[in-house]
Amino acid sequence: MSKGQKTLLWVVIGLVVLFLGCGGLIWLGYTLIGGVRTNPANVAAQANEMVDFELPAGYIGHSIVSDGSIRMAVFADSSTGELNTAKPFIMIASFPYEEWIDEDDIHDLMWQRMSEILDVGMIEMKLEDTEIVRLNEQTHLMRIFEGTDAQGNIIRERISKKFLGNQDWVMIMIAGWSNNWDQTEIDAFYESIK
Repeated sequence: MSKGQKTLLWVVIGLVVLFLGCGGLIWLGYTLIGGVRTNPANVAAQANEMVDFELPAGYIGHSIVSDGSIRMAVFADSSTGELNTAKPFIMIASFPYEEWIDEDDIHDLMWQRMSEILDVGMIEMKLEDTEIVRLNEQTHLMRIFEGTDAQGNIIRERISKKFLGNQDWVMIMIAGWSNNWDQTEIDAFYESIK
């Protein structure tokens, strides 16, 4: 093989590697974005596979976030389709029925996603209260956390303990700015969970 043929071979190999590498990055980006943001009907359908519920008026499916075996369906204000708005957002997480999965780890993961969604960074959330609510026709403990962002805005988070959904464990989180909190609407959503 001549020196020119070897050079050409290395150029071709380099282009193939570059093409495959770029293609892989494009595929990875498409997969991650596609796994994070989906159409509203798909979000609602996947969330209803997790647990049966009635979405309150004024909400629309926003995204499905997958983090390993944990799936999170997120619902946003339907007037904008965005999450960092006046209405609190709703997050439904499901994870396999396995003893080793810790509720606090799931809560931390949900909080991490919530802080990314609200674009507030990681702020310290403090347990403010607990209450008993009916979910899935059973009584469950609900924890209520609050924290203050750098601008002094109070963020409220209401999260359930895990309960058995349609197939797996489920946890429900509602989070948003406390000055836009509609407790009646939130209570109606919790009561709709079957």
